[in-house]
Amino acid sequence: MHRIYHDFNKLLPGKDEKSRSAPLVCRGTKNDLDALGLTLADGMEVLLYQPDGEAPDGNSDSLEVRATIRYSPQEACFVADFIWDDLMYHSEAEALGRH
Repeated sequence: MHRIYHDFNKLLPGKDEKSRSAPLVCRGTKNDLDALGLTLADGMEVLLYQPDGEAPDGNSDSLEVRATIRYSPQEACFVADFIWDDLMYHSEAEALGRH
């Protein structure tokens, strides 16, 4: 699964109260897509991440969530849909066995 940057301060409401949509327009997102040689497509699954903070072991940590890509005509860009409650730090996901 490809890991691409997203600034989680830039979110749109999702299809229901439990979900969010991340517009994939950040410079860091474009940099990751270019570095990976990746073209977004409807239905593609990715791991969104944002470096943010420090893990309990002192190493840097990042917020992460699995998301599904779709094109949004309303936003005129690709967005990544995800469940809000699934957003967590990488260190938390590892502790729960999700990686």
